[in-house]
Amino acid sequence: MTAADRLAALARRIGPCNVIGHSLGTRVVLLAAQKGAPFQRALLLSGAEMTSVARKVSEQTETHYLNALCRTDDVINLMAENFTPGGRGSAIGHDGVVGRARWRNVVLDDEETKTWALQHRDWTLRGDDPKDFADHHASYQWDGNWELYRAFLDGDDLGNLPDKAVGSHD
Repeated sequence: MTAADRLAALARRIGPCNVIGHSLGTRVVLLAAQKGAPFQRALLLSGAEMTSVARKVSEQTETHYLNALCRTDDVINLMAENFTPGGRGSAIGHDGVVGRARWRNVVLDDEETKTWALQHRDWTLRGDDPKDFADHHASYQWDGNWELYRAFLDGDDLGNLPDKAVGSHD
């Protein structure tokens, strides 16, 4: 039994719930959703899953997704896009998924996004530190990001928060 099988079984036992996954944990969350886990909202942080898989799962589920990504995350840029199951390609933690209902991307290291968050919500978002290779965990370690995450998990549609993801629409 895989981690996704176990997570899906647990979620089915407790009923509709929210879930958070980081890095390869985003793969577990997405595959559990595909297996029928009744997730209402899924927060995906620095995701190492491939965009092609995420697009497919987002079409098959009713889950609302928030994908928090950092374009300067070296772990995602160098490792996930070369070694993630499924082969070379684009990881959600770098490119995101666009053109899908119930899927939102937030690029934590984008200046326009950070400015919008501060001006409209008084949130201080921060992404990866490009000078620190081991900063792959910034998406959840920076306290200021949690205001955004809590709002999403509490049902906020996040209004016109900029979506600067560059993933393909297909």
